[in-house]
Amino acid sequence: KVLPEDRNDDLEASDIIHAYQIVSDPHDRALHLLELNGYPLNETDKNLISPELLLTVMEIREEIEDAVASSSASLNDEDDSSNKELKRLYDENRHRIELTCKNLDIAFDDKNFELAKCLVAELQYWNRVEETIREKST
Repeated sequence: KVLPEDRNDDLEASDIIHAYQIVSDPHDRALHLLELNGYPLNETDKNLISPELLLTVMEIREEIEDAVASSSASLNDEDDSSNKELKRLYDENRHRIELTCKNLDIAFDDKNFELAKCLVAELQYWNRVEETIREKST
């Protein structure tokens, strides 16, 4: 039999875990801060992402695919330059994520929530690029 106080303890623990997951992920944390400040990110928000950023993301995705394609075309596994290329792309993307997070911190400090919304959308693209690189690396 479960006592009511045990149920409350379970709910509190669950809430704490959920809160930790939010604050430990920069993207989720930024989304939460936007909501707290009355600037939720909506699917209907337009013009958050510049055409230049979209072009850059498309080019990076092409580089990822090229690295994977060169790996499958290579017969010599010891000379796997695609893994080196994917590592380079991953490192570059980590730098972009870190820079975007720093800019997000500044935007929140300045209470520039419109800029923060744009940076959160940008961060989402960089996170997806990272996810793609990880998938292709395995």
